[in-house]
Amino acid sequence: MTNTEKEYFHATLSGCIQEFRPLSHFGTQEAAFETCLRKWINYRRQCHAGIHSVVAPYEVKVKINVNSQALLRVDMDWGSPNILGIVRGLREHYRVSGRTDLFDQLSKILRSNPPRSIVRDALWRFTGTPLEAFLNEQGIKVISYPNSIEGKRGEESICVIDPGVIQYSSAKQIHLEDLNAAAEPLRRYEPFAEW
Repeated sequence: MTNTEKEYFHATLSGCIQEFRPLSHFGTQEAAFETCLRKWINYRRQCHAGIHSVVAPYEVKVKINVNSQALLRVDMDWGSPNILGIVRGLREHYRVSGRTDLFDQLSKILRSNPPRSIVRDALWRFTGTPLEAFLNEQGIKVISYPNSIEGKRGEESICVIDPGVIQYSSAKQIHLEDLNAAAEPLRRYEPFAEW
């Protein structure tokens, strides 16, 4: 088994985080900034609606150290970092690769999930779920996928299943002026609250 160590980025509005939860996503520096920008635009909309919270944008650099057996490479971006998105993406991956046994297991997990109308938190809860058990049985610690949402299309991003493979490297604050400047050209495509 070969171990791979690679550098990735994660950006957040929640301050300088050094510990990550399962299902945290990492990618290129550009992809991380775009993710933070999208969160910033949504935050500005919430402020316009009267919902306020403390914002501290940061970019965090990490190293991911995982052996090749624990890294699953998939050919598609499932479009959503929540559990239902991951189950649907993995299900499609195993359908295409002919692993009907794993496809069937994931279909059962998908059918057992509560409807989308349930509390949003259920879409993010991972510990103790059938998905966690499935991924542990397969020995998967990291899922690699071509990002089709943030950064350059097709660049590798990852979803970390086991935070034990994450090694914190450094963090730097993202200035609100930089987010505002990056958001400005998007106004004509995606209107949001006046600043």
